[in-house]
Amino acid sequence: EIFEEGLHIPLAKLVHAGRQDDTLIQLIRANVRTPDQTMGDIWAQASANELMERRVNALMDDYALTTLTELGDELFARSERAMRAAIQAVPDGTYRYAFRTDGTDGPFDFKAAIAVRGDTITADYTGTSPQQPRAINCVMAYTYAMTAYAVRCALLPGLPNNEGMYRPIKVVAPEGSLLNPRFPAAVVSRATTGHYVPALVLGALHQVIPERVMAGAGSPLWALSGSSTREDGKPYTTVLFFNGGMGATPVKDGENVLSWPSNISSTPVEVAERNSPLFFHYKRMRPGSGGTGRFRGGLGQDVLIESRSPRPIVLSVMAERTTYPAPGLAGGAAGGRGDVRINNRRVDNRKQYVLERGDRVLVSTPGGGGYGPARSRPRASTTRDRSLGYTRRSR
Repeated sequence: EIFEEGLHIPLAKLVHAGRQDDTLIQLIRANVRTPDQTMGDIWAQASANELMERRVNALMDDYALTTLTELGDELFARSERAMRAAIQAVPDGTYRYAFRTDGTDGPFDFKAAIAVRGDTITADYTGTSPQQPRAINCVMAYTYAMTAYAVRCALLPGLPNNEGMYRPIKVVAPEGSLLNPRFPAAVVSRATTGHYVPALVLGALHQVIPERVMAGAGSPLWALSGSSTREDGKPYTTVLFFNGGMGATPVKDGENVLSWPSNISSTPVEVAERNSPLFFHYKRMRPGSGGTGRFRGGLGQDVLIESRSPRPIVLSVMAERTTYPAPGLAGGAAGGRGDVRINNRRVDNRKQYVLERGDRVLVSTPGGGGYGPARSRPRASTTRDRSLGYTRRSR
């Protein structure tokens, strides 16, 4: 349940009239493993808000504005008109797509019916698996956001992301499903589920606008989390992120080692080694992991990490597409499956493990799906892949 996922704080002001709320800060610090790091992140966000405030005020002064309401309303109206026009250019119809993912105790089914009617579009996820007793349920707000993002990518990628853009986009997800769980379902790792939503939308739209969508990506984002204590007894947690390959498009190969629909900065190897007792033997692209096609899916990566800690490290793994790979489109092949190994033994990416000194973890992220039949791939592209070492057969 969500109550196992940490402290819940209702909307509250961290700073009021220029004075920070010391009681609220003490409450937060008392409920996190690394209070200095957590408060550092929070104050960084507060500083960003202060900078935004100064710049917005300067903008309003330059144009003698006393409010932004009229300007905002006009921007919303223009975005809404543009999105409605883009939707209206798509032939009316209901377009369906479905796939399976690794799941937890068994695979999950994802199903979508995308209905285009005039200048509105509705995504219906009826038939998707029910909510789970794990922390991977995706709340409706996240489901809607990922749906709208995919629609924008396919129809009008340059459109500003604001309220007006969302008005013609509707979402239906049955309550109690993986994409609209009932409270108090656990949801902290909702991205693990929500990142599949754009692939559903694009897969359905491929039937009507194939020139505007891409094949499945080697996402969701992967992560390793290692927790232990330092020599001074203080606890620490190191979180490392890893990308798979992007799906191929109708006009180009997928990008190597780049996540979609969202990306994130990962701690540089040198910094990770300095801040934690980990040693990186290598971090390199994974040959053969991109799905074949007229345009090849992006490659995943291989990363070999060794524990140099004198104390045990509790390792948590967040990984997907280890059983069901990223699908190709228009005759393109699926990308390579992901894999996690400890001391060369494949492990269940849904469990926690304890690393002792000298234990090695090999992370092999999945590749993106290909687009179009492989027999139509230009010979020059195949030759280039071979020369770069992209095509060696993966595990």
